[in-house]
Amino acid sequence: MDTDKFRASRSNITKTSYHKNKTNNLVQVKVPHQPGQPNQSLLTTNQWTLLTNLFSDYKESTIFLVGQRLIDINDILQSSNSIYEIRVKEFLASIYETTGTYLRSNDNFYNLSSDDRPILLRSAAENVSCMAMVFAIEHFHLFSSEIFSNIIEKIYGKHSITLQLMAMKYLDPDTILMKLAISLFTFSENTYSFNPNIPKDLTNPINILKIQNKYAEITWKYLLYKYGHYQAVKRFLNLISWLEAISNFMFHSQNRTSYINSIDSLVQQTEFRLSLDDVDRIVEMND
Repeated sequence: MDTDKFRASRSNITKTSYHKNKTNNLVQVKVPHQPGQPNQSLLTTNQWTLLTNLFSDYKESTIFLVGQRLIDINDILQSSNSIYEIRVKEFLASIYETTGTYLRSNDNFYNLSSDDRPILLRSAAENVSCMAMVFAIEHFHLFSSEIFSNIIEKIYGKHSITLQLMAMKYLDPDTILMKLAISLFTFSENTYSFNPNIPKDLTNPINILKIQNKYAEITWKYLLYKYGHYQAVKRFLNLISWLEAISNFMFHSQNRTSYINSIDSLVQQTEFRLSLDDVDRIVEMND
């Protein structure tokens, strides 16, 4: 997929002002409480604010807009494979575009050191985009379309559909939980196959562990608050199984040139935009 498919521009996110404002946002996420459980949140005010920010960081509206358009034109374009394939690639491009925007929006990722951020960027790009892809395809039941399935198999390989269907078994209908999972697995740097162009050692692994622990704690407390202990354990284990299944899909896809090109383009575009965001922040600090 060509780099110019990623249509998000620098103007879509003003990094410095965005990050400055959102840390003080009022909590907007409303979580229904599980009947029979003590009506008292385990999360602190700061944790609720972080949960809200993480929920808001991943903006899936473009994916859903393009996905719905794909559903609407499905019957009309079934007889025109070439046109339908263009629409499918637009759908996939929206997933990669949303991934790049999310990575720029996540405070913890953006504020990583200049050494560690490039190390995590590729694995984060793969984790987030593949998780979003599985979620979106399941949401719109796109594998019910034979032509869609054939195009995905053409792009990602013969066994890709089987691997994605396996990952879908562990999807949770709770959108808040899915977004927390995306944030948590953004910082799982060991889910990609070996790449000689990526440095292997983080300069500050303790910082990454602290971020992972912070996100895991929020996810666990959210689950306890909403579902109670039994369901919390069950759903958290499903998240782990989801990541394992996603990793299998990624490992399979990493042998496909089209997939590699898409991730390369996403990484290059995100690196470039992060650099521009860094410049913006420096300029603002010196004003």
